[in-house]
Amino acid sequence: ASGRLVIAVDIPSGLDADTGTAWGACVEAGTTVTFIAPKAGMLKAKGPALCGRIIVEPIGFPAYNKIRRSTKNV
Repeated sequence: ASGRLVIAVDIPSGLDADTGTAWGACVEAGTTVTFIAPKAGMLKAKGPALCGRIIVEPIGFPAYNKIRRSTKNV
């Protein structure tokens, strides 16, 4: 850990988006900004520890508003 603020975009590098497995070196983020919905791997195995606070943001899909109403930031 560098002691610096680390923000990951989409998912921390090295973290498997499906399983939450860290393959080799992996970024440990204090905050991860992802799009539409969290990836499964962010919520299991090492995902929660490596993602830190997860913020879900839109990327311009109209269906996002429907998803957003049923999903809160983790």
